[in-house]
Amino acid sequence: MTDNQLIEDSDEESRDSEDISRDYLRISLVLSFLTQKELSINLVDPILPFEVSLLKLITRVTDGTRTEIDLNSIKVTPGRLVGGEFSFECDKSMPLTYYLEPLVLLLPFASKPTNVTLKFPNYADKTTNKTGSLDDEFLNNEYYSSLECFSSVSTILLQLIGCTCNFKYKEPFEAVFSCSPVKKVVPISLTKSPKVKRVRGSVTVRNIQPNLGKRAIIGAKKVLDIVCDNSFIYLSSPPGKFKPYLTMSLIAEGTNSCIFTSNLTVSLFSDSSKSLNSSTSSHVDADDSAYSTEGVDTIGNSTGSNGPSKSGTSSLKKILNLIEKSASSSTHDGNNATRKAKPGTNTGNTNGDISNTITNTNANTNANTTNSNTNTNTNANTITSTNTNTNANTSNTNRNTTTGTSGHKTRTNSGDEGLMEKCERMGEQCARRLCSEISLDSVVDTCHEHLFLFFMALAEDHRVSQIRLSKLTRYAVHYLRFIRTYLGVVFKFEELEDEKVLIVKCIGSNYQNINIESF
Repeated sequence: MTDNQLIEDSDEESRDSEDISRDYLRISLVLSFLTQKELSINLVDPILPFEVSLLKLITRVTDGTRTEIDLNSIKVTPGRLVGGEFSFECDKSMPLTYYLEPLVLLLPFASKPTNVTLKFPNYADKTTNKTGSLDDEFLNNEYYSSLECFSSVSTILLQLIGCTCNFKYKEPFEAVFSCSPVKKVVPISLTKSPKVKRVRGSVTVRNIQPNLGKRAIIGAKKVLDIVCDNSFIYLSSPPGKFKPYLTMSLIAEGTNSCIFTSNLTVSLFSDSSKSLNSSTSSHVDADDSAYSTEGVDTIGNSTGSNGPSKSGTSSLKKILNLIEKSASSSTHDGNNATRKAKPGTNTGNTNGDISNTITNTNANTNANTTNSNTNTNTNANTITSTNTNTNANTSNTNRNTTTGTSGHKTRTNSGDEGLMEKCERMGEQCARRLCSEISLDSVVDTCHEHLFLFFMALAEDHRVSQIRLSKLTRYAVHYLRFIRTYLGVVFKFEELEDEKVLIVKCIGSNYQNINIESF
């Protein structure tokens, strides 16, 4: 019974490793090219566009790679890593870090120095009229890593193994990565508890008010100033016709090559971009749309105009002129009725509209020109000569327009204040996440710990590689399983109960770069 149970467990593990090979396609591709083992994946669902783009990219930077894609399977025969200078357009459904990570892991083992440019298609800048857009799927993803955070961690890691590299990027639409090849990987030893020296960060806003980015910085500084006195965050607002979004990246540099990152990218301003643009450019259009009534439209159309004016004061003047014209024309038609009526009184209900207009003509003109509140009833009686349904509408228009555009400004300011507070909370959230990563007492944040484990497995075997980690993410656990399958390296975990951290140790596979040019 125990033997059968062990067999079932082993079969289950094998099935799991086959099923997750597509979910972790990047890990499978990287280890397949390093070990020169053929990769075959059975497909249950159709292949996705970003997976096709990743396979094309790996084929582009290698020589002799053969990729076969069917409806039911993917078969990759790895070639030789040659390096060189390349440019590639990636699929926009995934961020550039998705395509950049396999290159960072593979290109240090190429035959010559490499310079790769990754960008999205239809990249828009000042010289082109094409517009670029991003998908909300990875912008609103909690585990999305910005180029600034990823490049900072990768630079420190590649310097530890003896590789020189350089990153240039236009977040998040273009990235340039260059590195030199290495012969062997130097063992990594990071076991001491780090101390944070400084915190640096950046906030990037596109197609939104820069003040929103400033409020995000204020929110982050409220949290960071409590724990670190050496923090600096700069704001950038690059031009271009892009989808509105806000990105914040925070990087904490510690002693002994320790680094912690936190980033937040949200495109929640896309729905309110029109209101933001209208509030910043011209707030009068929104005022007319908010206060336009049926009575004003009928008056404007009766005079032959196309619609209400774009200015609240000019529309009020037009209404007053129309009232004066209607009042003057009605006086000539109702002279006989005024002779029969008593002075200073209303005639009654026989000819109510005309008589009310005649007796209250002077009072209405004075009330409209001086904007007094005591004669609003007379104003309503005057307008009844034109249309009985427009009494309340025009009176409401007068009450609203007497406040001018200042009333609308208070409403837009309340909306802006809501966005300001929201951006400030976003900055606080990003800063708290960075502080939580530092409080784990690790040497690297949980988002990039698998990169260190990868190079530890490839390091030389004359010395034990060890690293201090707080906890392992699910992605890092699957990474260790693939490393054991392809490289045969087993990691040992030692838990420090007093400090609640893990010391991860391994003896590297002593991987040597056979592709490097020796002469």
